[in-house]
Amino acid sequence: MADTTSTTAMDPAATIPKVSPPQQTNLKETFTSIIIGLAMAFIFRGFVVEAFVIPTGSMAPTLRGAHIQWRDSESGYEWATGPSGDSMAPAPVQQGVTARNANTSKLIGPVTKPLSGGDRIFVLKYLYSVYDPKRYDVVVFKNPTDPPQSYIKRLIGLPGEQIALVDGDVFVRKPKEGEDASQSWMQTDWKVQPKPEHVQRVLWMDVFDSSFSPVRESTFRAPFRGVTNGGVDATTWDTTANTGVYVYKGEGPTLLEWWTRPNNLPVLQDWYAYNEESISFQKFNISDLRMSLGVRPEKDGAKVSAVLTAHGHEFRCDVDGAKVVIRMRAEGATDGAWNELATGTLPKPLKAGEVTNLDFWHADQRLQLWVDDKLIASGSYDWTLQQRLEYAVGAKVEDLRGNGLGLRADSRQPRAAKLRWEFSGGPVTLYRVKVQRDLFYQPDTESRASRTAALATHPDAQLTLSRDQFFMCGDNSPNSLDGRKWGKPSPWVEAVDRAPGVVHRDLVIGKAFFVYFPAVQRTQVGLPMVDAGKMRWVW
Repeated sequence: MADTTSTTAMDPAATIPKVSPPQQTNLKETFTSIIIGLAMAFIFRGFVVEAFVIPTGSMAPTLRGAHIQWRDSESGYEWATGPSGDSMAPAPVQQGVTARNANTSKLIGPVTKPLSGGDRIFVLKYLYSVYDPKRYDVVVFKNPTDPPQSYIKRLIGLPGEQIALVDGDVFVRKPKEGEDASQSWMQTDWKVQPKPEHVQRVLWMDVFDSSFSPVRESTFRAPFRGVTNGGVDATTWDTTANTGVYVYKGEGPTLLEWWTRPNNLPVLQDWYAYNEESISFQKFNISDLRMSLGVRPEKDGAKVSAVLTAHGHEFRCDVDGAKVVIRMRAEGATDGAWNELATGTLPKPLKAGEVTNLDFWHADQRLQLWVDDKLIASGSYDWTLQQRLEYAVGAKVEDLRGNGLGLRADSRQPRAAKLRWEFSGGPVTLYRVKVQRDLFYQPDTESRASRTAALATHPDAQLTLSRDQFFMCGDNSPNSLDGRKWGKPSPWVEAVDRAPGVVHRDLVIGKAFFVYFPAVQRTQVGLPMVDAGKMRWVW
């Protein structure tokens, strides 16, 4: 029987894929999509995030307005200064400008420099009861004296608080019902307000860094000197090398102390390199300081101490083996008068031939030791506002009443701080010897011609915030028009809040959180280039 197979014939056209005919674009749908996209963008801008440009240097060096970039070719140190002339409409090319390297005191210029634009920032808008303003936020708000204009400052006073700026720090208390507000500075429940770590790290400003010592500048002298047995030691100490590395070759106890040549930089004051081209501002001695270095002992068993003398007291951090002790006492007191504030333990003792990075902070009445970027010990001392005044400037509240210039007088200058490093256990080599300073909120007057104290800086100018008011100040304290000096608000704002120097809740826009477009720089061939390395979070 024959085997048969049945087959079905296929139409070749059936194997060709079908293609849908092109659809006609619906103009109405396109227009609707565009409108929806624009609406979403406006909603996002109106209620979530908005972009702003920094116009001036009132928040420098945290945020820069239009500025001049500088770099010292001998040391590699970089910094910025504000423009010369009209800060609101500066010339795009700055002619005959000069700047002083704060690290070495070297004067550069006069030269011609291009002007860099201000930082461009993103602002996250506050949604009250969901995301409220916090102390030390960098905040954008409508200027109470000129509402169409936006300002950016740091928030330092919250609703319902009394605020006092004393010796550069922020003191706060909650007023009691029925008390005499004019006597608020006499109260004993004032508390200093420490900054969070991430904010404090941003606000440290350079005083000196041995890493940027000039390579070939023979006239440079480091602001540190070795002292052994009570005398300057240029034999076993070498601080002259322009490598920025300091070496002690002796065997006995010794110290490396800060010293400043008269009328020279660097200094332990609230001096701003950014204000080089501005008018001369008063400078104040400062004691909120950061001391750091990398230490390499040549023998095991080395001991190191960071010592700061300020406000008639000695603050010290002792590192002995793996043990850390932070303590304080009145200057000149006996050894038994120490007040121990904190203790800690290193991951391992200082070891011969190894570099350990020690970082000692004194800020906002708090002392901390960081070792290789890890917090080892932290302690605070609880001086009241009156105690801080007496220890810092030798004045009592009653001594200042009726004298608005009292805290700006040279006779009321905070006592100059002193600092040193102590070593024992043999030779040591020191790297990256650095001193930085904290932000210092200056006492001021309402205006340059006024003899009336600025708000919150004097017992005659006490400040109590209502439940809807905030208090703002600039990081560039001597060159910032802020809540201390605004005075009377505009008529529009007066209808809501008549209080001078404060920002009503309705004027607050949001928190600056990111620099998304740093200043454009010019390359050597003149091409514009965004300095992407300066994109950063704002704290």
